Amino acid sequence: LNAGIAGVTALSSIPYSSGNKFSYGIGMGNYQNGNAVAAGVQFRVSPSTNVRLNISWDSAGNNATGVGIAGGW
Repeated sequence: LNAGIAGVTALSSIPYSSGNKFSYGIGMGNYQNGNAVAAGVQFRVSPSTNVRLNISWDSAGNNATGVGIAGGW
């Protein structure tokens, strides 16, 4: 459980550069005795739409993945 929480923390800690068509980032997380690292990419597919893909790996040997899309006007 602690490693899973660290994985979610790592995913939420990934920074992205908002002014570029393509951006990547790396985040790290720790919770009690669990550790994790995460990486992600973000693509601007149109001036008002972004797609984000990310994955984390934790100290218990698990991984978590996420995909998101955002739009605005």
